[in-house]
Amino acid sequence: MKNKNLENSLFSYISRIRIKSCCFIENEAKKRGITLSYSYMRIIIILHFNKKLSMKELTNRLGRDKSTVTSLVNKLEAEGYIKKTVCDFDKRMTYLELKDKSQEILDTIFEISEVFHEKVVEMIGEEDTDTLYRINKKLLDNWNL
Repeated sequence: MKNKNLENSLFSYISRIRIKSCCFIENEAKKRGITLSYSYMRIIIILHFNKKLSMKELTNRLGRDKSTVTSLVNKLEAEGYIKKTVCDFDKRMTYLELKDKSQEILDTIFEISEVFHEKVVEMIGEEDTDTLYRINKKLLDNWNL
């Protein structure tokens, strides 16, 4: 493994695909009037499917450190996309929910998701896309931080 060229390693390929994917998603979003980066869209997507999460739960789902998530959430709150609520029973807990403004862009985010899927199918075909999906799901399901 030490002799393997880093440029052609799994590490490098996954990193480069992530960067290209995020750029593609963000460019498609800009074409449709959404100026949020992928990190912000990801929070909106997670909250859409979970309705209400604590900051700790969101941090765990994102796999990011607490300070990064706090910064992202604060910007989304300031722009009117999410609402933070302090728990009545434990003031240390903060819950997050989407506001109506988020609902306005969710359809566009799902549309971009479809465009992304179609782009991948166009590049590698339906069968390889299905295989890619299964492999990525397996990695995510088994990856422990």
